[in-house]
Amino acid sequence: MSTLVEPAPAPSPQDPPAPFGDLSKVTVPELCDHAMEILRDASEGCREKRRAGIRMLFDHLSAHPGETWQERWEATDFNAEDAPSVSVLAASKSQASGLTSAMRMAFGMRIIQPSLPGFRVNRFSGYAEPFRSLQDDPALDEFFKVVDTHTRLNPVHKHRAKFDVTCALTTQGIALEHLTPSVLLHYSLENKRLGSRTEPAIRTGPGSPPGLPGKCCWRWGTSLAGRLTQCVPASNRVSTRSRASSIATELRTLLFASY
Repeated sequence: MSTLVEPAPAPSPQDPPAPFGDLSKVTVPELCDHAMEILRDASEGCREKRRAGIRMLFDHLSAHPGETWQERWEATDFNAEDAPSVSVLAASKSQASGLTSAMRMAFGMRIIQPSLPGFRVNRFSGYAEPFRSLQDDPALDEFFKVVDTHTRLNPVHKHRAKFDVTCALTTQGIALEHLTPSVLLHYSLENKRLGSRTEPAIRTGPGSPPGLPGKCCWRWGTSLAGRLTQCVPASNRVSTRSRASSIATELRTLLFASY
């Protein structure tokens, strides 16, 4: 039976996404080893820059109280409503870039779950695809395929749609199967509430102006908030492939119906 969509944050999942296992207390050298494995095909310069960024970011977090990296992150200003960018720790543009890349990897590896303001204030040269590649989530892979083959969207809207979904998954600490219409609406309205108090966190392509986080989801949230819709159940009786396809199709309808 269809029900009216109401905005609501995602409840904490019983089994939070952990594509690399529980890294909540991983040591900095171990994290560097994980990063080097992920970047095994990258240039040595890129690998060294990532190592330096990880050390700088996590050495800073180490100075704050907490048993886990998440607790230490929340003890910093980086998770606050008026959070600064992690680039404040850098002494140069190169260091700032390395810090942002290290943080993006920590988010993708699910070591840290940032608040929405703490996420938005940082500028990413790319977020959606690196995040997807780390998740080992067939449903998210399927969703990206649906977006890429959507005939009514231009490349900018496709890019923003992927960004919005991966941003919502990151800040809510969930996998795609738990990204319900209610959670998407909550995400869109929180982006609207924050407005310009934090910097846009996305660029849609080389030379293009910054995009506005939440744009695709705002479009749905503001124009279709009263729409009757039915969430796709994550039933164990449905195969992973079928569930991924169903969720992706439902999200496509919700995100893009007004374009």
